[in-house]
Amino acid sequence: MKTQKTIEVYRRDKKNSKKTYNIEFVAEYNVSEISISELKNIINPNKDDENVFLIYTLDIPQIIEIQNKSNIFFEIDNEKFIYMLSQYSS
Repeated sequence: MKTQKTIEVYRRDKKNSKKTYNIEFVAEYNVSEISISELKNIINPNKDDENVFLIYTLDIPQIIEIQNKSNIFFEIDNEKFIYMLSQYSS
């Protein structure tokens, strides 16, 4: 079984950017080359948070650090987009 780690990018609701239910999928980026331990250092989850990588919303410093480690360019704009890290096995 192989674990995939992805960053999904969604466009925020145009009328109310705080909403999370009226968002539009924009892109998905594979960041599987970044190890789990590196991602944990970037995200810095609570020690008891077992589900942190099922889906985790990223802030700008985290996006920049992942971008630097993965050599993937993101249009970083937290006003327009939501960035979510997820992990799944295939």
